[in-house]
Amino acid sequence: MALTLTDAERSELARRVRSRKGRAEDARRARVILLLAAGESYTTIAAAVGCYPDYVSRWKQRFEAERLAGLRAKYRGQRPTVRTPVMFRLPRRSDHWNASTALSAATGCEFAAETAEKGGW
Repeated sequence: MALTLTDAERSELARRVRSRKGRAEDARRARVILLLAAGESYTTIAAAVGCYPDYVSRWKQRFEAERLAGLRAKYRGQRPTVRTPVMFRLPRRSDHWNASTALSAATGCEFAAETAEKGGW
């Protein structure tokens, strides 16, 4: 069964497909919805757009539930990184050798280079 689009929805979706400044993923979703409205099958759309039929199904369901607003990605990302104060400062002219020594002194953790020096290897 084909989707029914209003003229405003159809023109907005066509604008998204033609847009060169928008995200490519937004254009891809709009193209999927336009092809569904044209009565194309999931496999035909998947082949034309370069996606899986599950992708077509997901965006059809979101469009039916929320119309154009449903085509926004709902990826929430990861939690913001909690910034902590710097626990120690490395010497101004440090290379990787004395930086690992300073880091191990500050954290109380032994690194492989120090373990090898102590005969641990």
